[in-house]
Amino acid sequence: MTLERHFLGWDEPVVTCVRRFLVGDGVPDPDALAGLLLLVPTQQSGRRLRQSLSSYGAAHNVHLGYVRPRLPIDLVRYPSADIKVASPMESMALWTRLLLDTDYSRLTSLFPSREEQHQFGWALATSRLLQHLRHELAATGLTIRRVATDFAETLEEPQRWAELASLEQAYLDLLEATGLVDAGESQLQQANSPHVSEGTTRIIVACAPDADPIALHALSRLAEDYTVQVLIHAPEHMADRFDEWGRPIPAAWLDAVIDIPDVANNLRLASTPADQSRMATTILAEDTFGPLDIGIGVPNTEVISFLSAEMQNAGMNTYNPEGKPVASHPLFVLLERYKGIVDDGFYKAIASFFRHPDILDHLQQNRNLNTRRLLTDLDEYQNLHLPSDLRSFLKDLDTDERSSRPADAPFPALATAVDYLRQEVILSDSTAPVASMLAFLRSTFTHRRLSADNAVDAEFVLVAHQLVDILTGYEESCIPELNLGSDNIRTLLIETLRATRYDLPRVGTAIDLEGWLELHWNDAPFVIVTGMNEGNVPEDVSHDPFLPDSLRRQLGLRTDAHRLARDTYIMQALVESRRNAGRACFIAGKIASTGNPLKPSRLLFTCTDNDLPLRAGKLFGTPESHVLNYAATTSFLLRPSPPVDLPAERHDIRSLSVTAFKDYLTCPFRFYLKRILRMESLDDHKSEMDAMDFGSLIHDVLRRMGETEDMRSTTDTRALARFLHGEADRWMATRFGSPLPLNLRMQLDAAHERLTAVARAHAADIADGWEIILVESSIEATIEGLHVHGRIDRGDRHRETRQLRVLDYKTSDTAKPPEKEHLKSPTEDMPDYAGVVIKGKGRQWADLQLPLYVAMLTEQNPHGALTTPGYFNIPGTIDNTGIQLWDEFNDDVLESARQCAHGIVSDILSRKFWPPSTRVQYDDFETLFHVEPDRCIDTASFNSYMEKNA
Repeated sequence: MTLERHFLGWDEPVVTCVRRFLVGDGVPDPDALAGLLLLVPTQQSGRRLRQSLSSYGAAHNVHLGYVRPRLPIDLVRYPSADIKVASPMESMALWTRLLLDTDYSRLTSLFPSREEQHQFGWALATSRLLQHLRHELAATGLTIRRVATDFAETLEEPQRWAELASLEQAYLDLLEATGLVDAGESQLQQANSPHVSEGTTRIIVACAPDADPIALHALSRLAEDYTVQVLIHAPEHMADRFDEWGRPIPAAWLDAVIDIPDVANNLRLASTPADQSRMATTILAEDTFGPLDIGIGVPNTEVISFLSAEMQNAGMNTYNPEGKPVASHPLFVLLERYKGIVDDGFYKAIASFFRHPDILDHLQQNRNLNTRRLLTDLDEYQNLHLPSDLRSFLKDLDTDERSSRPADAPFPALATAVDYLRQEVILSDSTAPVASMLAFLRSTFTHRRLSADNAVDAEFVLVAHQLVDILTGYEESCIPELNLGSDNIRTLLIETLRATRYDLPRVGTAIDLEGWLELHWNDAPFVIVTGMNEGNVPEDVSHDPFLPDSLRRQLGLRTDAHRLARDTYIMQALVESRRNAGRACFIAGKIASTGNPLKPSRLLFTCTDNDLPLRAGKLFGTPESHVLNYAATTSFLLRPSPPVDLPAERHDIRSLSVTAFKDYLTCPFRFYLKRILRMESLDDHKSEMDAMDFGSLIHDVLRRMGETEDMRSTTDTRALARFLHGEADRWMATRFGSPLPLNLRMQLDAAHERLTAVARAHAADIADGWEIILVESSIEATIEGLHVHGRIDRGDRHRETRQLRVLDYKTSDTAKPPEKEHLKSPTEDMPDYAGVVIKGKGRQWADLQLPLYVAMLTEQNPHGALTTPGYFNIPGTIDNTGIQLWDEFNDDVLESARQCAHGIVSDILSRKFWPPSTRVQYDDFETLFHVEPDRCIDTASFNSYMEKNA
């Protein structure tokens, strides 16, 4: 075997060293690259070497001919034309079919679960796991069958591996029946008899510190006929640290020392990925290197988006040679949501589908549907009816079943969208999933016109081509013969598409954001590496369920020790190649964007004992800079002044509900947001009845009781309970349909329990001589010229004493006395009118609902006795169910409440909506105020509004 090692030194970047070895330093020989098979570690390294050779030849006016660097694995990747290798999608489909049909009673060591039926999702995920295992083994020239037989004596779980081997053989038999060859098996065959292009006279392996063993096996075969030269980017005195193929020997790198020049400036600690990006951009701005002299490493891909944005803001374009995952593109998301609609039909899938920008655009263009109205309808419909699936939508909103126009529906925009769903999506031909998917896409994008000059459109075209290739590959594959089912085929297509990437075209001068292995071949004099944390460098692969590190060592696979040696070598090469002319700077993160703590890479501690305390103190200390990531809502001041299109009658309130006084007493500013701007949170995340819904249920049922003569006056507890239960059932069926899902059924059962307790309390009350005289009675008054209105839940009168009481139903979890809900301890900023003295003790009004009811009733009957206010408590603890009166309520308390109401009305009419309360209980606007409200508001403009016409 003719195998030569050549040490190039590492005083210069690897590209320069390899270029010099290939063509020298003088005027190059035009035939210097003739007959050369050049192998490089990555695609990006091949591009950089091609550029370097082309530039060098052009500088000397010499055409060096075309050389196409290849990867070592390419030697075994491409079989002869007469062999048809299964595509990754075909392999996954065949594995999945096999796993769905397997008798698991024979595989109890591998699959100990006694699950009777294995579903498609499980089979697909397991297929991915098994193919990954086979890929890992094939890279070293192994198969599962060989592991099970050759290593049977030393394996810890030989029976498990024997069962894996039987599955592998069954998979290969299934492949053979389809006329296909497995990619891994093909590579093993090619490794034993590799072929090179005609005219090849020599082979160079250029600085590939991590080539796959199967490729090296093929090279050793080729070395019998060709001279194979192995180039190593390191000085020759380190020859004993590399094997014959230029791979770092793990044991030889344990004592390595990476001497980072100027540690204070070149070893940095930042907090979050955003902070790392800001730090990298700041360092670049402070130095004198231009864009072409800069290299940036991002071994942690989480940093890429932050870094791209920061550098864009600084006027520097970036480019990711790794491309982007198709799964990040809206077209993929659309297909994923389409599948959710067709195959699942649950509410979450429907909502996600309607919220997709392309669907909204389609409905606007083709159905003249207002996007804002549709989304509002969707939220309101969900909050009202809590639909669980598509059937609920079609039952309530399908215009075909209703025999009416969408405009006549209670939610017209949503009804139109559901009509589109039924006609153009749901009724597609489910027996032809690919054709249906393409028809859906054509329909969705009929109105869209693409421009080659538009970056968004250009990216759309790239992803569309990927999609078409996969769909075409499906049609031409063996998969249609596997009888997987339309829903499963859609899943397979989506998952295949999820695993693909696409390359964006490079626009203008841009700085590459490169991975760790690619960075070694970057010849920029200034290199910054972000994300220098454990798990990124060295990469953590210890989670493999079949190949723990101990078994990897046994089988001759790459281990953690190999990765550590390789990455130690690469880091030292990055430093040494720039020691004389350039700079290498390393940034570690303190925490991930999720908030989880990060550990600095162990490579940063490969130093002398004397340097270790300095590095440890720096990397485990406080980050140099940390900018708080405030939410977007507080990154600018909010301007709450009314918009110009707000109707004039909304600026100055002319009518106010009794319950609104509590809002003003809680916080004048939040009162303004709620009652004047009418702001409210609206989404479709509701999964069950909230407190307001539950209260509405109880109130409506008790209203029906009060309106039914024989029920409101009965003392028969059982009869009343049956009536109340029936009314609750009716209310729930009307609101949410039938049958009820489990969560609503449980809430209805809770309502039954409370209503049973109400029946007992009410029957006892009737027996004591009370009778209902008011039910859901509207009441109104005028205060300072402002119309005030309310609705009394219930008014009672004692048949003998003629005593009156006004009651408000309360369904809170715990029973509360009315005085505790209406009064609180005084605060420093309490307005004078809000103060009241109860039994010689100063208190502050927190609510005026019951006192204002009494005041309004008193105005209607000024000569009657004082009405006593109270709560009919209907709490979760049913033993506390019953009426609780405000026994200490008297004329003085009533007068204080009147004065407080007048003061509030006066402030409202004077537009006094400031200052806000710092903290309130059950804050509807907490998402707006992540810090104190007065730090989030443009107070100058708001004060101007309040003073105008006040």
